[in-house]
Amino acid sequence: MKEVTLKIIGGEEKEYYLIEISTKGGQSDNNSAVLPQGRLVMTNEEKEATIKLHIDIPYTIHVSKSKVKTVDEFMAKKTSGEVVTGPLLKTIEFTPRQDTSTLEIRLDNDHNE
Repeated sequence: MKEVTLKIIGGEEKEYYLIEISTKGGQSDNNSAVLPQGRLVMTNEEKEATIKLHIDIPYTIHVSKSKVKTVDEFMAKKTSGEVVTGPLLKTIEFTPRQDTSTLEIRLDNDHNE
């Protein structure tokens, strides 16, 4: 696994974003099986979130604007029926490599790095 920083480029200053990361699974770089999985992370005030991802496994990443600051707060309010995210802003496919440390997710265009 590799620690990767997801950085939102564009959008409004000091906004929080909910990032949903999912994979259908596959075979990792060390020949171990990776089962299908999904995770939620929330960006910080700098619009960044760090997460551990498997190398050479394709992920789908969905980004939405959030009205809350933490995943725990998101889950609590969602359970009570509150709407705590805005519309889906971006969906990208991403496969981390050994040299990947940061993924810049650009909200204002179709190019991501």
